[in-house]
Amino acid sequence: DTVGSGITVNITQQGLTPTYTGVSRVYNGGITASVTSTTTGIAAGDTVTFNQQAIYTGTNARDAGIGKPISVTSISLGGSGAANYALASTTATTTGDITPKPVNVTYTGASRVYNGVADVSAAVVGSSLQFVAGDSVGLAQSAIFTGDGSVGSNKPVTISGITLTGAQATNYSLLASTGSTTASITPRSLGVTGITATNRVYDGTTVV
Repeated sequence: DTVGSGITVNITQQGLTPTYTGVSRVYNGGITASVTSTTTGIAAGDTVTFNQQAIYTGTNARDAGIGKPISVTSISLGGSGAANYALASTTATTTGDITPKPVNVTYTGASRVYNGVADVSAAVVGSSLQFVAGDSVGLAQSAIFTGDGSVGSNKPVTISGITLTGAQATNYSLLASTGSTTASITPRSLGVTGITATNRVYDGTTVV
C-alpha cells in the first residue's frame, strides 16, 4: 500500500499508431482526399479522435484512378482522453480511388443549306456544365436529320455514338451515349446563267 508512504508513480502516455484507409470519391479536379482511421491501444471508455490532412500525391494526382497514393499529414489527437496518449508519428500513407465524374451532355443544332433530299447529315454542338473549369474535354458524335434532307425549320435531329475526347476525357463518364435536338435546313440559292439581252430599236415599250 503506497498511500501515505510518499512513493510516487509516473503514468506515461500510451503510444498510438493509427492506420488509415482512403475513401473513394468522385473526380472534382482537386487533390483533396478523405480517409478513415483505426487503431488499437485505446482503453475502453476513453474518447480519442484523430485529426489529419490528406491529399492525393504522385503523377496525375488530380485525375481519376484506382489505388492512388494518399499522403496523410498533421495527424493530431482530439477528444477528452487525448492527453493519455501520444502519436508514434504525425504522418502516414494509404491509397484511395477517384472515380470518373458522371456528366450529362446537351446539344444545339446548327443550320445548314439544303444539299439534296438524300443528304440527312446534321451539324451539332455539344456541351456540358458539369465539366471542371480548365479541363480539356471535347465531344464526338454522329448526327442525322430524322426523315429526309428537305428544307425545314426545327427539324428533329438524332445524335448517337457520343464519346468524350481530350486530355481530361478519362476523368468523366457519360450518362448517355445518345441524344436529340433540332436544326434547320435552309433553301439553296440558285444562280441563273445563259441569258443574254439583244439590242433593239426604241419603240416606246418595255419588252426586251
